[in-house]
Amino acid sequence: MISLDKKIKSLVLSHFEGVKSSAASIRTRNAQRGDLLRFTLDSGETLVVKLWKIRSMKERVKLALHISNGRREWEMHKAAHNQEINVPKPLNYQILSIPDDALYEVMTISDLGDCISGEPFINQMKESGENDKIASLETFIIETTLIMVKKDIFDIDNQLDNYLVDKNGGFWRIDFECARRRYNPFQKRKDYAIMLERLLRSHLHAVHPDSKRTTSFMSRMVTELSVPKKIRKMVLKISEKELQKEKLSSNINYEISLNW
Repeated sequence: MISLDKKIKSLVLSHFEGVKSSAASIRTRNAQRGDLLRFTLDSGETLVVKLWKIRSMKERVKLALHISNGRREWEMHKAAHNQEINVPKPLNYQILSIPDDALYEVMTISDLGDCISGEPFINQMKESGENDKIASLETFIIETTLIMVKKDIFDIDNQLDNYLVDKNGGFWRIDFECARRRYNPFQKRKDYAIMLERLLRSHLHAVHPDSKRTTSFMSRMVTELSVPKKIRKMVLKISEKELQKEKLSSNINYEISLNW
């Protein structure tokens, strides 16, 4: 019986060689980093494969030291799965040399099927008046963030695009490429503040102009996570700066009042 490792290798190589394959592109990522693909096995099962192209000597060194982007996401995704965070099942990680191209990191996870990310989901639920479903997603985000912080996993890209809703209404967390384990107190505080602020702004974008919803959501977040006052102040400071930058670039005034 062919191992999953070999099956994935064969599928990815066929894709790059232009051989007829079952690959379907889910998303093309920036800066020629590699696509996000869906493969269908002979059994009919579908898998999602994320690729990272090794584009420079610096990235080769990071790969050799096991601190490359793909390796880090694989490790953090597995860590989240081991903590019973609702993530796609991690299946395989390997490094492939593509003939006449480059080295690629290849991460394979289970396929959730058609999903919608957090921001458009909230927009849809706002339009249909289904506030209870928005509240359920918010609760999942708070619970997920709480588990991550307790396990010293800090993700500075903790935003609504990294939360998915499947066709059955189930909630999922994806994309741990920016997640890191932090033990140094200074770095931990910094990443914790950025992690919460990133979520604050993405939620504010989704519910605009109803900023009171974000105020309520973030009040729940800092209360249930027992966020220290010092970090709350850091979140407010970062948010003020980032929202001002957004106002200048988009001419949209995202205002929010947080009485922390």
